[in-house]
Amino acid sequence: LLFAGKRCRKLAEAELARACTAGVSLERVRAAEAEVALEFDERAIAKSAYEAALAIPGAGERVGRLGLARLHTVLGEFDAAAASLTALGERPAGDLAVKRAWHRLYAAKGEWTKVAEAIASFLEVAPDADSARRLMLERASAFYRAGAIAEARAAWAAIAEDGDDWASRAASRTLAKLEKSSAKRTRLQAFPSVAQLRNHCGPASVELCMRFFGVSADQVAVAREIKHPD
Repeated sequence: LLFAGKRCRKLAEAELARACTAGVSLERVRAAEAEVALEFDERAIAKSAYEAALAIPGAGERVGRLGLARLHTVLGEFDAAAASLTALGERPAGDLAVKRAWHRLYAAKGEWTKVAEAIASFLEVAPDADSARRLMLERASAFYRAGAIAEARAAWAAIAEDGDDWASRAASRTLAKLEKSSAKRTRLQAFPSVAQLRNHCGPASVELCMRFFGVSADQVAVAREIKHPD
């Protein structure tokens, strides 16, 4: 995946081949194939790979459904993402990957109260995780976006008072800004998301704007209209 992130496709595929011969569990290989495909904007291939993982008995169901949930979330297919996660049923409290998947889905949908709840659930199980301080800040921001200003202030204050790291300083700065009551504040509405195809930054932006205003759009179709060889 590191090679894929650096756009080194052949190296990424070579590592996948090595994983197959090294006896790595097949469902994880399929999931890695899907992740590589996503890095190169090949959504159909990614979906097929996740579905192949899902078809593997045992651990394949969890890996496949988590992957499909991630893919559907990126594509803005939120009902399908929720269905994939719900199909996993009741999960152990320590299954952090599922908690993260719900967190990402709620954030993509702009359901900020649920985002705060999902983060709290994660931190309850893993309070010392590497991402804990970042998630604490995100939880405070989720309260604010949900309009729960008192809860947001309390969350930021708790972070600011706990230590002297980058997170506490960030929380202190945010609280200081809130104290400036004369400052103009603008709350942005939830905005749709999409996985941008390579060299499609313009068409993808147009798609997002059109979807925001309720117009069905696809970046590939948009590209045909606005990207010309001349």
